[in-house]
Amino acid sequence: MKIIHTIIATAFGAGFSPFAPGTAGAIVGCGVLWIIEKLNWFTTYSISFIVLIIACTGLGVISTNHLEKHWGKDPSKVVMDEVIGMWIAMAFIPFS
Repeated sequence: MKIIHTIIATAFGAGFSPFAPGTAGAIVGCGVLWIIEKLNWFTTYSISFIVLIIACTGLGVISTNHLEKHWGKDPSKVVMDEVIGMWIAMAFIPFS
């Protein structure tokens, strides 16, 4: 179960970047937005996207709480907050 929490909290391993892990997390967030748009799953200003943000926020909080026991308080490896922040910033901006 720890591996699943690690994958979620580090945004698929971006948090392990030796240089600027927060920036790596933001890049993952942008990449996921690009994939969502290119595959036409839904638009960034739809209700589905808002539900995705809420669900991933919940998963990120649960995973981070679990990993705090091993990595300490506010570890730099946890970058899911950067991913969610990027998504919130882009939530109502049309992709073009």
